Amino acid sequence: MKNLSGNQNYIEVLEQLAKLKVAKGASAMLYVVQPSTASAIDVIYDDAGVARLGYSKARLQDYLQANPGHRVMDATELHALLLEMHRRPVQEISEDDFNYALEVLPPLDYQASGGYLSFKMSEFYTADITSIYVRDPEGRCFKFQDQASTSAADCVQRVVSFKTAEGEGAIKKPTSSSPGL
Repeated sequence: MKNLSGNQNYIEVLEQLAKLKVAKGASAMLYVVQPSTASAIDVIYDDAGVARLGYSKARLQDYLQANPGHRVMDATELHALLLEMHRRPVQEISEDDFNYALEVLPPLDYQASGGYLSFKMSEFYTADITSIYVRDPEGRCFKFQDQASTSAADCVQRVVSFKTAEGEGAIKKPTSSSPGL
């Protein structure tokens, strides 16, 4: 949804909210979001034709004028922003870091196939974003952050693509880092 500010007509926010409720049910929400942190600040509701914030009860127009960087989003847009902010690319890690991650919490979706081993952390960063670990047949270990629903085959493919893009000889085996995941 576009950024609303100034003297724009806030009726369109209420119309959007009404359309969401018809399409997705009474629980559908619009949110005021701080895009730099992907934080949902408040929900928006219709107060007899006035768009208001659920917690503070402030008029949406007044709030957005005081906070011009904040945006109105539906749940789908907010989830997409969370994914964009918290996904991380593939990086090579030490075997010690891989083993630490494997042992610190029960792994999710532990898979072994074709010499590759992959698993996901059972603790998430936000929404459904977690750390994903892959060890290749040569014993090299990798980590990235993405959705927990990413299939094991897609995880392996991401690592293969990373290795191909970097060139097998260009990647240096890292030394063990701190136990931070």
